[in-house]
Amino acid sequence: MVDPASIEQMAAQAMASQKIPIDTSELLSPLIEGIKPLMGTISAMVGGLFGLYLIFILSRLYYEHKKVKLMKDIRYDLDYLNQHFGLPYSKEKGIKKKILPLTEMEEIRKEKAEKKEEKEKKKEDKIKEKEKKKEQKEKGKEN
Repeated sequence: MVDPASIEQMAAQAMASQKIPIDTSELLSPLIEGIKPLMGTISAMVGGLFGLYLIFILSRLYYEHKKVKLMKDIRYDLDYLNQHFGLPYSKEKGIKKKILPLTEMEEIRKEKAEKKEEKEKKKEDKIKEKEKKKEQKEKGKEN
């Protein structure tokens, strides 16, 4: 008896040795015939350079619309953050409402700077106290 695996190998070799010509025109002809009327109407509507220019304008309008939407989203986020931190934002009306928070922010910055200076002075004082203690210890050891 013949082994089934050897039969499969022989069949695979026989199929590999035979080349079947594939005609792509027969396979794609229904697809091409379906697209031809559509392409004809598109070329009639668009028609040359004017059509290309029209397509260009439409694409620019689409992308500009996307940019405007993005910018509105960014402005909304900035307004929300400014409102959260007490800064003037775009939906406030009137000069007083926009200028007064700026002066308040200057006062807050001054207060922060003063607090920072106080902390630095305290650090310097602590360092001086440590140095004095070290000197006193050294004097005590010498006596």
